[in-house]
Amino acid sequence: MMTLRIGRRMTVNVADLPSASREYQRLRDESGEGGSTFPDGVVKGNSGTYRISYNGRVWLGGNWKEGDKNPYMEAAT
Repeated sequence: MMTLRIGRRMTVNVADLPSASREYQRLRDESGEGGSTFPDGVVKGNSGTYRISYNGRVWLGGNWKEGDKNPYMEAAT
């Protein structure tokens, strides 16, 4: 089990990284917000910490910075 946190808004339990990506994208789409207002997701679990960017891509580590390349996983569909 993993935990997806979206800013200070909510925390959701997810089964795995693809599920976290899909759930993040669903919540993002439901919000109707753009990238400047909808926060990134942070996923934590036994395998480590990951960041989900606005486009649904999963990045290794919680300390992502602008310019980082090569996502850990493309957005799940």
